Amino acid sequence: MTERNLDELLIKATESDEQQVLTEILTEISRAETISDNIKDGISMVIDSWQAAPFSSPNKTQFLVDITQFFNEDFTELRAILPSLLKKTIPKGINKTTAIKFLEVRKDTVPLSKIHSRYLKLLELKTDRLFYNTHSNKWGIIGKPDWITSTITLLKLNGTALREAELSLILDRVYIFDPKIEIQKLLDSSKLPEYKELIKIFNENAYTPIGKNVLAKAILSLMVPDKLNLQAYAKWIKASKSNSKDKKVGSIESIRSVSELNILLKDQPSLSISEDNIPKLSVVFNTIKPSSPKKDFIEWAETISLISKILTQEQIKSIISSDNIINDMFWPNYSDLENSIGLEVWCQLKAGVLPAWAIITETVKGIDYLKTLCLYLPWRDWKSITSRIKLEELEVLFNETVRLSNPEALLWIWRNRTKISEVLLKKLNHINFFSAISRGMEGAIWQAAGKELKSLIQDNKDFQNHILKKDDEPSIVEFLEKLHSTDSFSTIEKQSLIVKLSRRFPILKEIFESGKIKKITPGTDKETAQQAKEEIYITSAKSFNEKIAELNDIINVQIPENTQAIATARAHGDLRENAEYAAAKERQKYLNEHRAMLEIRIAKTRPTDFSDIMVTDKVIVGSTVHLKIENKQKTEIYHILGAWDSVPEKKYISYEAELGKLLVNKKIGESVTLPGNRKCTIEKITPLTDKIRLSLV
Repeated sequence: MTERNLDELLIKATESDEQQVLTEILTEISRAETISDNIKDGISMVIDSWQAAPFSSPNKTQFLVDITQFFNEDFTELRAILPSLLKKTIPKGINKTTAIKFLEVRKDTVPLSKIHSRYLKLLELKTDRLFYNTHSNKWGIIGKPDWITSTITLLKLNGTALREAELSLILDRVYIFDPKIEIQKLLDSSKLPEYKELIKIFNENAYTPIGKNVLAKAILSLMVPDKLNLQAYAKWIKASKSNSKDKKVGSIESIRSVSELNILLKDQPSLSISEDNIPKLSVVFNTIKPSSPKKDFIEWAETISLISKILTQEQIKSIISSDNIINDMFWPNYSDLENSIGLEVWCQLKAGVLPAWAIITETVKGIDYLKTLCLYLPWRDWKSITSRIKLEELEVLFNETVRLSNPEALLWIWRNRTKISEVLLKKLNHINFFSAISRGMEGAIWQAAGKELKSLIQDNKDFQNHILKKDDEPSIVEFLEKLHSTDSFSTIEKQSLIVKLSRRFPILKEIFESGKIKKITPGTDKETAQQAKEEIYITSAKSFNEKIAELNDIINVQIPENTQAIATARAHGDLRENAEYAAAKERQKYLNEHRAMLEIRIAKTRPTDFSDIMVTDKVIVGSTVHLKIENKQKTEIYHILGAWDSVPEKKYISYEAELGKLLVNKKIGESVTLPGNRKCTIEKITPLTDKIRLSLV
């Protein structure tokens, strides 16, 4: 099914509570490799429709609970309504307040998928059921839960008391099974089933999904030493494998495509492959065509990486496509690497298979290709390549590179600075540094090394000492000039960096005072345009936290209350003449719009304590301005603060307020016309006092 069809299903789900539609959505999302923003938008619409009629949407309620299993990353809208969803789906007999507390729904650091796993166990946590504890490696029987103390009594398999355990530990550590397995009879029996049969029995009778490794450990714990010793256990498993009658099922002989082989290798990592299987594998891997979708190339690379752990280098060469066009797509010339399938493979392969893909690349193209390739790849790929190459060889390569200005290479040099020569270390200089962080590659994968370099120059004293030689004034002046002109740092970041560097390098103050370089201040056309484009706001930590609290109150209190009000008003009948319903719907619109506005602004706002602000001869955010009022012998003082920091009675002025906009960027001695047609002159500009700064934390 295409994403477009899934979008249509999600739209249907906003209009009805039809179980079949909701089941199809869950099925399709379970098959998707990733959940796109479009899909999340569709789910958000379903959430809105549920909020409009929560009491008449039982299927949708369960659907929204079930969909949490697919989110390892947070989904704010879904988390916000989850307490309400759980209150409706947790059955009678379970204290809902206690359950929601121990599910840790409101704890942002707990993934939604983990909450869903705990939720499934909670539903099956019933007296007399069997459990296996992964922490203690013990089997037992679930006793009576005490919802007042939030504990569960655990029993041994013979029914005697074991101990009481906290609910939170139970939800994270146990797997629950149907008591009809009758473990005691199994242990008392003189005849054992085959190992595979026992795996099947436990899988079929597990109330929540259990991984193969966990189940294998659980069976080992059960059988040894109560039933078998380790030697007898190993003999039993070996006998079970040798008696298997389905050797051809899921075997190399039955594979027809790379996708099937991929599944088989993930299911059986130590799959046995004979020399007779190589021709079959060659046929399978040669099914890829130049016109195949990009995802097929990624899967092909992952599959051959998985199977390479079993094969020799010669066998790998023999099964790789003999089509030069295909090979050139996977391993293009460096000049053709940008926007190629080969680059996509390196960027999208999972980290676990990258070392194997590096070996395959070396096998096909040779060590020199692999060595040079790292200069074209993001930081995540470097370890898999550099681990195969001697440091001395990389040093020669980097020294031969005329302009070493990619952030990954500079970061590698820094991390290996104690092992490399001074000649190579000199390539990590301020010229290459600014070229590296200015690289225009989009996507988080390409920005990791650049971000770390920026972090190093801002916070690492050793790195600062290396880039800025203490008494090398020409080099420091050039660094400051490049810092002034780069778009890779915001104005606030530049000012903060200058303040930090000035503490370590007193010569900076002398350079500024001598006029050899202008102080970095906001207000240049380039900077203003850049900031407007990025819409970056700043405010005090205190105001920032207040806005977050306001958003949480809207999500967790006001929206649920409004949803209840809508439901109550709907129950009164005719909606056309229902003023209560109209008012509730109007408030719903306001809450949703205000929530969206807050979420956008909070995401684009940076909290600060204003300690890194460098006050100059211009009014800037984080400064105090003294105004000489014309025709009056008095001075008025205003403190120019962040976007949400206005407190008129304290003379705290937001830079977004009318007065703030009038004053920001004005210089000492400039005339300003204040609201009310009052004329004044900028008399003095000073830093904020410590008392004011501390009041804003």
